[in-house]
Amino acid sequence: MINRPSPRNLRVLPALALAAMPAGVVVMNVGLADGARAIRMLGALLFFTGYFSAMLIRLFGPRLVPLIGKPLDERELLVKTTAYAKSGGILTMLAVIGCSYMGIAALMGWWTPTRDVDWTYLGLMMMGGWFGLPVLIASWLQPLPVTEDEE
Repeated sequence: MINRPSPRNLRVLPALALAAMPAGVVVMNVGLADGARAIRMLGALLFFTGYFSAMLIRLFGPRLVPLIGKPLDERELLVKTTAYAKSGGILTMLAVIGCSYMGIAALMGWWTPTRDVDWTYLGLMMMGGWFGLPVLIASWLQPLPVTEDEE
């Protein structure tokens, strides 16, 4: 039997992990323009901290994956389905907006991913979003825990 901590509503932590990934990409590209290796390393650290946090946060947030011998109940299945449906919609819209940006950026001379590593980070960011967004949405779908003062 797997000993797992009790599920918690993580309302801020997944948002921080998700925000760290694009912030890391921006910092890396600023470091690339300046030629500063330390800034690029800071950006990579920020990106991968957010990415791995988004992967690990699934273990401590609301139950979205059944455990051996302990399937999800009806409420948990409903929360899981809603969270994954909403996160899939959000990621699809971000991909559409990104494709639209690429077309406009090519015309206007704005930044576009040109190196292989840029496309790799964009792909990892989409995967990190797929890991972290359902936890963030499921946490907001859960009611707040009852405190001792409210009982």
